[in-house]
Amino acid sequence: EIEFPPPLPEIEEEDLRPAWPYPHGQKGADAFSLCVCPITHEVMREPVVAADGMTYELEAIRRWMMTCENGPTSPITNQPMATDVLFPNHAIRSLISTLLDVTKGVPGASSTATTTVAHQPCKRPSSGASKCS
Repeated sequence: EIEFPPPLPEIEEEDLRPAWPYPHGQKGADAFSLCVCPITHEVMREPVVAADGMTYELEAIRRWMMTCENGPTSPITNQPMATDVLFPNHAIRSLISTLLDVTKGVPGASSTATTTVAHQPCKRPSSGASKCS
């Protein structure tokens, strides 16, 4: 079983970005993209690492993998991934949690609490479903 922390509160990018220490246009400003899912283009609440080494929002990458007819492929490179097992990205979660605390303070929020969730393999769609692209 893999332990997943509880989801972070939902927040819009424009509300979280002011806490980023590098304003737009300065060196380091692009690193804010670490907080944003490459599938949904939204700030992640449950960041996970897939077999391609990239970080995604948990439900977004699960949905992506369910559309893959011949096993999981990377949404970034479209190359096959060796497994559909996902792991929580505690470093990115901690970063986002800290930015949340800086922007609006989250009373009672704990970035260390975890919930145990059994790994759920991605179910493959029936024939006729669209391929990953």
